[in-house]
Amino acid sequence: MARTDQDSSFIGLRWKVAAMLGIVLLLTAVAVVMVAESQITQSFNELQDQQIRYRFNDWQSLLEDGEEALLKLAALIPLLETGKERESAGPHRIRDVIARHNALLNLEWDIQQIALYSPDHRLEISWPAPPTSPQVSEWVERAYGEQDPVSGIDCAPDCLQYVAVPLIANETANSGTLLMGHSIAATIVSFSRLSGADIAILRPAVEPPSPGKASAGDRGLPRWGQEVPAISNPQRSLPVLQDLSQRYSLAQLRERPILFHDGDRWLRISRKAGPTHGFSYVLIMDVTGAVRRKHQAQLLIIGMGIAGYLLTTLLLALLLQGPLSRLRSLIDILPAIGEHKHDEARRRLSIRKHPMLGQDEIDLLAATIGKLNDELQGAEKARSTAELQLMWLADHDPLTGLSNRRRFQEDFERVLEQAIRHHHSGALLYFDIDDFKSVNDLSGHQAGDRLLQKIASVVADVIRSSDIFARLGGDEFALIIPECDRGQAVRLAEKVLATLRTLEFSTDNRRHAVSCSIGIALFPQHGEDIKTLLANADISMYQAKQSGQGRWHLFSEDDQYREILSSRSLWRKKISEALARDRFVLHYQPILDIRENRISRHEVLIRMQDEEALIPPDRFIPIAEHTGQIHEIDRWVIRQAVEQLARDPQLHLSVNLSGSVVDDPGLPAWLNSLFRDHATDPQRLVFEITETTAVANLEGAMELIEEMQALGCRFALDDFGTGFASYQYLKRMPVDMIKIDGSFIRNLVNDPADQLFVKALVDVARGLGKETVAEFVEDRDTLVLLRSYGVHYAQGYHIG
Repeated sequence: MARTDQDSSFIGLRWKVAAMLGIVLLLTAVAVVMVAESQITQSFNELQDQQIRYRFNDWQSLLEDGEEALLKLAALIPLLETGKERESAGPHRIRDVIARHNALLNLEWDIQQIALYSPDHRLEISWPAPPTSPQVSEWVERAYGEQDPVSGIDCAPDCLQYVAVPLIANETANSGTLLMGHSIAATIVSFSRLSGADIAILRPAVEPPSPGKASAGDRGLPRWGQEVPAISNPQRSLPVLQDLSQRYSLAQLRERPILFHDGDRWLRISRKAGPTHGFSYVLIMDVTGAVRRKHQAQLLIIGMGIAGYLLTTLLLALLLQGPLSRLRSLIDILPAIGEHKHDEARRRLSIRKHPMLGQDEIDLLAATIGKLNDELQGAEKARSTAELQLMWLADHDPLTGLSNRRRFQEDFERVLEQAIRHHHSGALLYFDIDDFKSVNDLSGHQAGDRLLQKIASVVADVIRSSDIFARLGGDEFALIIPECDRGQAVRLAEKVLATLRTLEFSTDNRRHAVSCSIGIALFPQHGEDIKTLLANADISMYQAKQSGQGRWHLFSEDDQYREILSSRSLWRKKISEALARDRFVLHYQPILDIRENRISRHEVLIRMQDEEALIPPDRFIPIAEHTGQIHEIDRWVIRQAVEQLARDPQLHLSVNLSGSVVDDPGLPAWLNSLFRDHATDPQRLVFEITETTAVANLEGAMELIEEMQALGCRFALDDFGTGFASYQYLKRMPVDMIKIDGSFIRNLVNDPADQLFVKALVDVARGLGKETVAEFVEDRDTLVLLRSYGVHYAQGYHIG
């Protein structure tokens, strides 16, 4: 095997491939592990959140049971009166009952507070002491006012569950409100025993938080500004809350449950707001077993991923050993082929005829190398042929075989130099095919190419062998006639025109008449450089076109058309520079939604930025339409509008399309890719096309509108009412909106005829399901009148 100077750094392809695929496998394994871990974590959190909901539901159920027990007891107390107590009057009856049964109420029912209030909420009697909490007084007033029991929990100072029950004056009881409360401790103990979780009640600290006063034995949480009046298993749970308050804020606990590591335990701690402001419950669940199972599952997945990765990488390296050895032997053959030792390469090449497991890529590579070795023997001859072909293509037009523009300029400079030096005259004939665009549009570009080839062939047959015939591009041709006077040039031009008139060209059962317009410039009389002569011949050609198709025109210094073309050339240059240097600017005129009285979108208006001022579109758009630059302007405006929509998701825009847009069949596909690249909703863009443009090419306009609407865009028919066949075509046009021409709006308030037209148009549009837009709204009275007619949108100086 041949060695290179860099053998010391050689690393076998087997190990490179194994390493690269190993990295891919490792990344895949990591991704699988991450996804699995995410799923496990999500399942763990969902299960724990469900357990938290169940525990809080259990807690709520226990509170409701305690409330129900208090209500039953409150209903029983008036029934405990003896006959003697019924004979007494006033609150003494209830007091005697409470005094006689207070031991039973305290020991058997855990009643910690009983109070009786008069109808005007004065405390009549209480046991063992009067209630002091403002919250309790509020419950008493509510119960009596609503004549319905009110319950709640109050932890000032001890946590009691209260019920306030209104009493109705009757034979067995006087009117007023009975308040009873029992300790919530039994409920907390029952909850802890039934659920296996701990619960704590938090309330705002009575004294301002003072971290320095906190001690291990009190129930304050200074950092939270809270204290714990009631908690299950306080020896175990209270230190957990105190530690938790040092690590997390109360806001964090409000947002989501916290997984807390306490020694050898994992706790999930969550908070639920209580019935009053600042009052809350904290649930402490031991999830140690679930966390350990989660960690075990994660370790198992990681272990399996690592083992699978190592095993797969090892197997891959073993499988690659044989094929890569064969590949190395093929590599050793390539230097012999490169040194043109084809017989040696053929002898060393080993191609398996009938492999046991079928052919693989290396067998195909061996066969390809063998084929390459055979074909390279003839490569040098083919290369020399190709070089000659390239040299020919450098000077010739590949479609017609004529000289191209580069070769034409070289030959023209040579002929012109000789004519000037030897005082000879010559002629330049510059011509293009009349109405060539219609051939491409009607029969396709392939038909246009065949026509160009045929014209090149027949014209080449009528010229002299010393004449230079070239295709300059598109349908433009040029003839250089050395040593030629005016009469000879004219006769040759007439001969070319006559030959083309007899040319028959048909395709797809459609016959096309063939003619051209020829401009003639003599040299050196009409110019001593190529640029001047081409410009003068071009001017003459346009003069010929002005006279009608199939004509010639000899350049004259008196041609007024020269000034026109000069001006057009200047504007064409200005437009090109504006496109290249981004000198166009867009203005945005607001459009008012009359029904909602808000600006719903803006119309995009283009201006050209000159060195001194902004140039309005009526100065350069007609020139751009004549030169074909209008397509570039249309696309520039659309691109800017889509980029603006991408920057502002709330914006909606309307864009005017030129009359030449119907001749741009690639616009819908280009626009679709533009929307996709900028991730913009097409429904936020409305295109406007004038009525005259639509009527002039109805079928083309309808096809364009339908293609654009299929993308999601909307269409408006602009300047409606200026044509003479508006209503006839309106029902056929698939537009979404109709823009009423401003000539009917400017004097709408004072002109009954305009009013009649606008009302009729709005009614027709409404019947066809189309929206209407009024232009040139310049005062409030016009806007009010349009609103009464049912016009949907308005724009003009009054709007903005």
